[in-house]
Amino acid sequence: MTGRKGLIWVALLVGMLLLLWIGTAAQADSIDTTPGSYNDPVVAQSYVEKAVEENVEQLKKEIENLQARLQALAEEVARLEALVGR
Repeated sequence: MTGRKGLIWVALLVGMLLLLWIGTAAQADSIDTTPGSYNDPVVAQSYVEKAVEENVEQLKKEIENLQARLQALAEEVARLEALVGR
């Protein structure tokens, strides 16, 4: 009976180790390794240049819109000052 219990314990231990190994392998496969992702931050220079260029273009458009709005507001202020200054 002692030999049989020992064999059962060894089988349980081997089974648990096997499940642990399978779980670790499955978790490793689920990690996103897309270049530039959180888990793989190393990217090509061209990727960075493209991302920066897109952001710069967006910011330039925003600056142009704000400058046009500023000009319109300045004209409105000048018009209102002219009305008040009568």
